[in-house]
Amino acid sequence: MWLKAAGPETAFEVALYRLLEQVAPGRILSPIAVDPGRGWMVLPDGGATLGERLDEVDLVEAMVTVLPEYGQLQRDLAPHLDDLLGFGMGDMRAAVMPRRFEEALETVGRHVEGKGDEDDRETVARVAAMRREFGRWCARLQDAAVPASIDHNDLHFWNVFVTVDAAGRVGRVRFYDWGDSVVAHPFASMLLGLGMLHQQLGVGADDPAVVRPRDAYLEVFGDLASRAELVEELELAC
Repeated sequence: MWLKAAGPETAFEVALYRLLEQVAPGRILSPIAVDPGRGWMVLPDGGATLGERLDEVDLVEAMVTVLPEYGQLQRDLAPHLDDLLGFGMGDMRAAVMPRRFEEALETVGRHVEGKGDEDDRETVARVAAMRREFGRWCARLQDAAVPASIDHNDLHFWNVFVTVDAAGRVGRVRFYDWGDSVVAHPFASMLLGLGMLHQQLGVGADDPAVVRPRDAYLEVFGDLASRAELVEELELAC
């Protein structure tokens, strides 16, 4: 068993686990005990993560299994946005993101003014110059076919518990460590979910080894829009 003691900014994770246990019980570790007041919970040992089993599995085939499981969890949570925001999760929906952009720019700008060098200041200026383009991206994403849901925001191989059979096939999949999660366009999760994959394999984002898991993930949302529209939304969200 493991005791997790969340900090004040991530204490929402305890309440989130309780909701996940109701709507997606097979895709998480079910808490043994929770203390919402302290932000504490006791979780069972999840076994080995995908990151610990990279030499046991075909990573592409593994992600073809993992990503649709994650997509279904996102769809199951989409009707519970009020709960997610009420828990204190960060609001990163498209309509809010221009404000988040300004907040980030101000925070980083203050840090750079005090401790940065000329390269840092040039970077901040370059990002600030993208303000209008970023606003256009957000405006387009507000009209997305896919509704907002949870974005794990740290969907790497070591936050996914998997079972693997003797042939190297992934069986049960469970997702862990939700303390960075936010409410956003669900496809934003693929910035890391697919990014880790093409980084690990050393291939481009349009390589078949990345496209196959991407398309398996998008199938979960296939009733909402065409494949081409979903691909465009995913690229925009990322």
